[in-house]
Amino acid sequence: MKQYLFALLGTFVLFSCSKNNDGGSSTPTKGQLLTLANWTIESSAFRLGTTDYPLPITSCLSDNIFTFRSDNTGTMNEGTDICSGSQQSTNFTWSFANNETAINISGVSIAGVSGQFKLVELSTTRLSLGRDTTISSVNGTFIVNFKH
Repeated sequence: MKQYLFALLGTFVLFSCSKNNDGGSSTPTKGQLLTLANWTIESSAFRLGTTDYPLPITSCLSDNIFTFRSDNTGTMNEGTDICSGSQQSTNFTWSFANNETAINISGVSIAGVSGQFKLVELSTTRLSLGRDTTISSVNGTFIVNFKH
């Protein structure tokens, strides 16, 4: 009988232990998602309302590698196809703004645009940034989509 009670108690203790002892959530933060891996430009578009109109991406931009680090610095590497007048590698800084709904990027441009971007989407595999702009007197949002 004692062996049965010890086995039952041992099973209870074994299954009641939690693997997450810090009491925190297993959902990654936006900072963790951003710094998880390198990003490359997948596509860009001009958004009018809910419709995206694709914009071409030159080959010298599509192979750029963006690395965001947890210390709010980053590096943009031009890859093998270096855009005219660009350096192989450029350092930048980044920070979240507006309660992590926007991101400030300084020291480098993304597809010719720099400054503050709306954080449209951020997941383990996708980063989508938006910036309100006007093209040919039409107001819309410039969208750049990144992937791992």
